[in-house]
Amino acid sequence: MSVKKSFSASRAKNSKEELALSLLHSLNTSQIEQFVQATEDLIPTSIFSKKLSCFEALVKFLHENKQFSFRKIATKLNKSYRNIWLTYSHAKTKHPTPITPKQTQFYIPLSIIAKQDSVLTAVTIFLKDRHHLSFKQIGQLLDRSNKTLWTVYNRARRPNK
Repeated sequence: MSVKKSFSASRAKNSKEELALSLLHSLNTSQIEQFVQATEDLIPTSIFSKKLSCFEALVKFLHENKQFSFRKIATKLNKSYRNIWLTYSHAKTKHPTPITPKQTQFYIPLSIIAKQDSVLTAVTIFLKDRHHLSFKQIGQLLDRSNKTLWTVYNRARRPNK
């Protein structure tokens, strides 16, 4: 790489850092806390696998990777404490090693998951409606059959009788 390109790259990097710092300094404490809270509650789609159900993967990830207590997970997901503890216990038996999330393009807000009864339903609806992904793409992200995802999505969208 030439010296000129190297200088331009470092200058661009510094200008991005300066812009980020100026934006950070323009925020008040409340806004910074809201940003930290929002990023704390984002779940990468790469945590889901066939070894665990979506709910088990979510609980295991929140407890082991985000260091959430069972009580905090229960509160965030609107579930009972005992349900969270039992789910974690089953997940740990099925998959004893910690979940290591891979780099992913898609993150699911925890608040979206809390609104639905099923984690798979919430994630499928979010990725389909918000990101306009096909069932095949969602299936590859979640390691699930696209037919299963189609069924889950359509059942959730069907009007209640």
